[in-house]
Formats: sequence, C-alpha cells, structure tokens
Amino acid sequence: MKHLSELELVLWASGQVPAGNRPELARHIEQCPECAARARELTQSWALLGQWTPQAPEVDLTAAVLAQVRQEARSHTVVVPLRRWVWPMTKLAAAVALAAGVGHTAGRLSWQPPAPINSAPVDQQQVLADLQLNVLGSLSPAGLAAAMDSLHDAVDDAAKNEVNG
Repeated sequence: MKHLSELELVLWASGQVPAGNRPELARHIEQCPECAARARELTQSWALLGQWTPQAPEVDLTAAVLAQVRQEARSHTVVVPLRRWVWPMTKLAAAVALAAGVGHTAGRLSWQPPAPINSAPVDQQQVLADLQLNVLGSLSPAGLAAAMDSLHDAVDDAAKNEVNG
C-alpha cells in the first residue's frame, strides 16, 4: 500500500484537503496505521500552533541593529588614497604618449617614397599567348569593339526570336 505524502498529511491535519480528495484520504488513513499515526501527530501539532499567539518584543531593537550595521560597514571599508593610483597612472599615460610620439616621428623620418617602376617594353603577342588569347591578338582595338558589337547584336536577335517564336 502506498503511503500518503507529507503534504497530503499536512493538508489533512490543517483541514485544507479539497472536498473531492477528502473521502479518499479518510479511507486511506482508516486502513493504514502508519499514516493514521502521522496524521494524529500533525493534527496535534496543528492544534498547538493554532493556540500560539506571537508576542511583539518589548524592546525596539531597530536602532541598535542599524548602529551595529553601520559600525561594521565602517570597519570593513577600504579607502585607497588618491595618490596611490593617480601618480602611477599619470606616469603610464606620459610614457604611452611619449612612445607614440617617438614612433610617429621615427616613422616619418625613415619613410622614403617607393622607387619608380621601370617598365620594359611588353610583347603583346607573348602576353596573349601566355593568357591563351591568341585569337584576339590579330584584332585591333577597333576590330575587337566591332566583333563585340556584332556578338551583342547576335545575342539580342536570338533572345527576340526565342520570345516571339
């Protein structure tokens, strides 16, 4: 037999079991001696809690607690004097600025314009052969432009025929 959970027993002792579950829990508590004993203990504890009334303290400790907290906070506060970190940071900033200035000046003084490129005459036929464009080698620039125009016209005509036909 499966025992009732602690939550179910607390709900039973406090009288907060939903109405639909009450008959099932009552039947289990009647049949299970372990759950019945635990339900009696919790019911007695619940009854005692219902009789207890908390009393307000006679002394207001708020001011004393706050004073203690403030004292603890003051004793643990670490104060770093401004001089401890400002002077080293100033020296570091000056060193970085000096290094940047020296580097910039050295770079400007050591820079030389690039040497001019000596271009030897180019054999156009050899370049076309290297690029495997020998076919275009026989055409002049004007002839190449005319060939490209006729190729463009042929492509346009083919596209029109495909659309119309």
